[in-house]
Amino acid sequence: MVIPKPRGGGIQEGIGHWNRGTSHETRRVLYVAASRAQRLAMLVVDESQYEAVIKVLNRDDVPFKEA
Repeated sequence: MVIPKPRGGGIQEGIGHWNRGTSHETRRVLYVAASRAQRLAMLVVDESQYEAVIKVLNRDDVPFKEA
């Protein structure tokens, strides 16, 4: 999944909803993409979204490796 630089909506908006636990279509898109991975899910994250993504992964005890 690619989480781009914010441009007033889109998948990066889903990170905010994911972080706050609010229901929204962009959050559901993230969930479906992540939950369908059987072995590996790769995230390519714009540096402006990086800290928010790491925070959520740590909070939800999602194992990950940074590259």
